[in-house]
Amino acid sequence: MASVAVPLFVAGSLVSASSTLAAGEAAEDAANYEASQLRRNAGNARATSQRAASEEKRNERLAQSRLRAVSAASGASASDATMEDLTADIAAEGEYRALSRLYEGESAAQGMEAQAEGAIYEGKAKKKASQLNAAGTLLSSGSTLLQKYGGGGASAGGTSTSFGTSDRTNYNVRAGKGGM
Repeated sequence: MASVAVPLFVAGSLVSASSTLAAGEAAEDAANYEASQLRRNAGNARATSQRAASEEKRNERLAQSRLRAVSAASGASASDATMEDLTADIAAEGEYRALSRLYEGESAAQGMEAQAEGAIYEGKAKKKASQLNAAGTLLSSGSTLLQKYGGGGASAGGTSTSFGTSDRTNYNVRAGKGGM
């Protein structure tokens, strides 16, 4: 019965180790995919914020245009101190809003890139853990085989055993080819 059990045990151990390694590879692949998606999203966040900043600058230009139209309709001069102050205020507000949009997008993008790096690190760690688990499975299986079937070491009674010796000796004795 041991002649069938040992190969099955070894095969089971190899399949277990192999599946552990495959799980580690799959975890790393999934982490890399997640990281690529996060990086793509980071690029999209930057692009969206640039578009929003451009829109804020456009709104600033529209506000400046409206200010000039209203002031001209009221008879005010473009060189009045009040007009210059209002023009400067609108320009400052437009710049602030545009830069705020860029900052929001950059901040979101950096957060996504940090998540991507974390995902890659996690994938590598899972792959390494699977390699160690697979090695542990194989070592444990080898140890179990040695304990169960011996490996040439001394047993408690001071004798050693090896595979097949007693069967061959018994065969030789029964066949009349040796022994007593």
